[in-house]
Amino acid sequence: MKIILTITLSLISILVFSQPAKYSLFVSRNLTPSDSAEASHIRHVKELSDALYKVVDLRIEDSTKSGEGTIKIDYSKIDGLISFNHRGREKGISSSTDSYDRTAFEGRHIRHGQFTTYYSNGNTKSFGNYIDGHKTGEFKYWYNNGTLRETKLYSDSIKISPFYKIVDYYDSLGIQLVSIGNGVYENANTLIQFESGEVFEGYKNGEWTGRFLNKYFFEETYENGILKSGTTKDSAGIQYQYQQLETQAEYKGGMEELYRHVGSNLRYPAKARRKGLQGRVFVQFIVDRQGNTIEVKVLKGFYPDCDEQAKSIIESVNNFIPGKMKGVPVKQKMILPITFSL
Repeated sequence: MKIILTITLSLISILVFSQPAKYSLFVSRNLTPSDSAEASHIRHVKELSDALYKVVDLRIEDSTKSGEGTIKIDYSKIDGLISFNHRGREKGISSSTDSYDRTAFEGRHIRHGQFTTYYSNGNTKSFGNYIDGHKTGEFKYWYNNGTLRETKLYSDSIKISPFYKIVDYYDSLGIQLVSIGNGVYENANTLIQFESGEVFEGYKNGEWTGRFLNKYFFEETYENGILKSGTTKDSAGIQYQYQQLETQAEYKGGMEELYRHVGSNLRYPAKARRKGLQGRVFVQFIVDRQGNTIEVKVLKGFYPDCDEQAKSIIESVNNFIPGKMKGVPVKQKMILPITFSL
């Protein structure tokens, strides 16, 4: 019998199976798939129709609601490598058993329709409408105390750049700093500790300055919302020039070279071959700031020897160009599905 080893690299989607009308699963703080040890939320899913689902996300620590709305589940197969940006946001998702253990993958959960997020005190954090995972139309955002922070207007297409306008903005004291798209805007979140600059007719304009990841300071120049240039300086005075806010990690030589490396080094375990076992192993890893793979682990496998072989080959892949944020190399999480087929 001739044995052929095939390797499939594809977006996590993708085991299509019948789901019950109601089920629950573990998700991380960024609402990405997680096992019970790493989870911060439990997502409850209810089927509304063949294509639409209602979800409610509850924080594990205190059972408060963090979000609710409607989603679609994407089962389509897309060749390529699934990647998570530095925020950890890509929607590979898992189903679960009654004990919420992660047991299988289903399609990607994509926000579609109205979605509301909440602070832990119950106040609304944001509200707006999504189409296929992308914000569209008017979105409103509030401070933790319930006062309005800002209103943004999003384009129907992410191909339009910039894809949103800043309509109104109020500081934490309730003072309006941007009115009908004009004024001075300030922003802060978990990554950007602070940024500020002029808004003209809804778009960033002129010089913007800020700080991110605790130790980097940046200066950027915008024209009608389009970034023209940026410079980041770290605490040691090292400068990073950039013309893109973010870039994704990629394998040196491209996908073809990655296929070649995996295909030429992966070995079909003898026991699995003799037993005629076939299946797919989902391997998660992080591309560090030097382009090396670290924290490699099997998310879902089908046979221990094959799982270990897939994990081992990914540990040997250390030839990535790291992702960048404002010119600075950052860690990036990825998932690689590898198929063993006789």
